[in-house]
Amino acid sequence: MTKVSRIKLPKERDELMLNQLWQAVTLLETKDEVRKFLRNILTRTEIKMLSKRLEVIRLLDEGYTYFEIRKQLSMSESTIAKLNDQFESFGEGYRLVIDRLWKVNRKAEPKRRLLTGEYRQVKEFWVGAAEQTAKVYKKYRKRRSARG
Repeated sequence: MTKVSRIKLPKERDELMLNQLWQAVTLLETKDEVRKFLRNILTRTEIKMLSKRLEVIRLLDEGYTYFEIRKQLSMSESTIAKLNDQFESFGEGYRLVIDRLWKVNRKAEPKRRLLTGEYRQVKEFWVGAAEQTAKVYKKYRKRRSARG
């Protein structure tokens, strides 16, 4: 895992470096330039990690469940939950990128936003309740059929 030095930089220096990074990214004009820059500045693991995060956010935005995402991307549900919290709390950047990617990649189709946030939680609650009810009903039927 990538680590940051324990030695703190002065706040002004830290802000200058961060602004330089933002400016460097905005100066890139093509996909190829972005690819070259990111391959130089990030490790392969960091690139994979960032791309997986973006994919989790895209899938969450489209209404996939944690279970479906975990199955597709081999990620823990706790990691998915953390990303979902970030996305719902302050995900303006994610939303901006996800919407623009949608427009670039699927111009003809309307965006598939099934359920997000609270609606997804409500859906998962009712699905879980229905599954529990079905289990109880099966036990009840077994008892009734045993009695004769």
